Amino acid sequence: MNFDCRSLRRLPLLVAVLASCWVAPASADDWLVYLGGGLEPIEGGWDQRQGRVIFRKVGGTLVSIPYADVDLATSAFVTWQLNGRMEVPPRGPVPEADAVADGGDETPCVKGRVTALINSETLEVRIGGEAESVHVACLDAPDTRHRFAELGWFGRTALSSIELGLRKNNEVCLAETSPPQRDREGHRVVYVTLASGKDYAAEVIAGGLGLLRLGPCERAARYRRLEDSAIAAERGLWGARGEKVAFAAAGNSIAIGAGGVGAPPPRRMGGG
Repeated sequence: MNFDCRSLRRLPLLVAVLASCWVAPASADDWLVYLGGGLEPIEGGWDQRQGRVIFRKVGGTLVSIPYADVDLATSAFVTWQLNGRMEVPPRGPVPEADAVADGGDETPCVKGRVTALINSETLEVRIGGEAESVHVACLDAPDTRHRFAELGWFGRTALSSIELGLRKNNEVCLAETSPPQRDREGHRVVYVTLASGKDYAAEVIAGGLGLLRLGPCERAARYRRLEDSAIAAERGLWGARGEKVAFAAAGNSIAIGAGGVGAPPPRRMGGG
C-alpha cells in the first residue's frame, strides 16, 4: 500500500489571495496554527514540554499554551510554504535516547481490520468480534477541524489520501508501545503494520502527510529520517500544491489571543 498523494490532484484548490494585495509583511518567519482559529506570527519556532507548546510572540513575549489548543503539524506545513519552501520548518529535536534506540517492527502484534478512519491518527478497528478505536503511535497529522477552510485543507487532504490507500486492503496488525500508553481520550496508543508489512506511520510521514510526534517513541530516529526525505523531495503537503492554500489562509484567517491579527507575509520565491 502506498500513500502516494495522487488524490491531491483531484482535490479543488482554493483561490489564493494575491500577495500584491496584502498589506505590510510580518517580521516573523514562523506561524502557529490554532485549532478552531487562525494563524499567529511568532518568533523562533516553538518547543514542547509536558503537554504544552512554548513560543515567543512577535516582540518577545514568552507564551505557554496547552498542546491540545494548537495544530503543530499544520503549523509546520504552513510555515514551510510561507517561507517559500526554502527553510526547514520548526521541529523539535529527536531525544537522544530515541535517536539511539530506533527500534524496528519486530514487536509482536495482533491482527485486526480497519473499519473507519476517525482521523489520520485514530483508527477504528475490529479485532476478532470486538470494535476498538486506537491511536497511531508517534504520528502527528494535520487536523481537519478549523474555523477557516484553508487551514483544514491540509488535514482533509492527508485524510483523503490515507483513506484512498486503505480502501483496497484494510488488514492491519497492532503492537503496543513500550511502555503501554493511552491518549487523552483513553485510546490505546499502538504501532500499526499494514498487510503489506509496511509501517502505517512511516508511510504517512514518508508521503509528506504527517510528522513525527515528539515524545516517547522507539522509532523516532527512523521517522525523522523519513520526514527529512519527504521535505527534501517536497512530497505530499510539503509540495507546491500547498503553497496557494497557505497564502490564502494567511490572507483570510485571524490570529487568536492578545497578538491580534497577524499581517500576511510577502510571497517568497523558492521551492521546486
